[in-house]
Amino acid sequence: MRDLVTSERIDAELAAAAARQHGVFSLDQVLKAGGDPSIVYRRITSGRWLRLFPRAYAFAGHPVTFHGRVLAACLTAGEWSFASHTTAADLWLPSGTTQEVHLWSPRRVRSAGITAHLGTLDRADVTRLGSIPITRPERMLIDLASTLSREALEGTLDEFLRRGLAQLPRLERRLTAVGGRRPGVRHLRRLVEDRRGKAISESEFETRLLRALRQNGLPAPISQYEIRDDGRLVARVDFAYPHAKLVIEAYGRRHHSVWNDQEHDLARQNDLIAAGWRVIVVTWWRLHNARAPLMRTIARALAA
Repeated sequence: MRDLVTSERIDAELAAAAARQHGVFSLDQVLKAGGDPSIVYRRITSGRWLRLFPRAYAFAGHPVTFHGRVLAACLTAGEWSFASHTTAADLWLPSGTTQEVHLWSPRRVRSAGITAHLGTLDRADVTRLGSIPITRPERMLIDLASTLSREALEGTLDEFLRRGLAQLPRLERRLTAVGGRRPGVRHLRRLVEDRRGKAISESEFETRLLRALRQNGLPAPISQYEIRDDGRLVARVDFAYPHAKLVIEAYGRRHHSVWNDQEHDLARQNDLIAAGWRVIVVTWWRLHNARAPLMRTIARALAA
């Protein structure tokens, strides 16, 4: 009877811990609750517990989410382990694509499904997202700089800046502190310098358009530029070349499709033309399927 009471108390304590931790708990928590490795063995063989990773478990019958798997991996790796790289990116900004769990750990971790990057992080680079220890977005971007393509890194940087998840001044400080000669950091520094003091593009499509202009040797326009006529605000445009009085409007796949939106856009373009500006509209299809003639059109408009 006493063993039964003890067993129920252990399960109750672990259930309370799991409720705070996305449904998972660790071996250390089992021992702290009064259990021992033999209880773990019996619970797993009887089907009452699931072994997620070494030293990390969940109650059978409770679905384990991505957050739960990440936290289980951190519990397995032990103290001062943090979700990182693509895993951190998918926690800060969920995409549903990450499978393997990446984390920074001060000790080696050998377990299927976990990629452990060996090292100890500065306190300025880490935080918690709920119950999950995780690298801050700025450190995550530095880590990803060595694994992502240049285009993917630029898109990720802009998306985190747009969402307010990362801050340029803080990213610059962390690059100075930890960047060193890490692969990809030089490119990340250039991206940061290019965005200093400028408005961030408001969509991935706008980021791609800016990249296309740069790759074709065209000057960078001013993003989110306010055009005024005798002090009156005419429009806030996606991109502008004020010296040439040229506007570029980026029409992404999800925008400008409703009739009311189209009418608003046409009236806006008329106002810009009346104020002496020229307007080039760039659609998603044109940027990806007719890029060369589009870039020639923009170049001719700038030269005119």
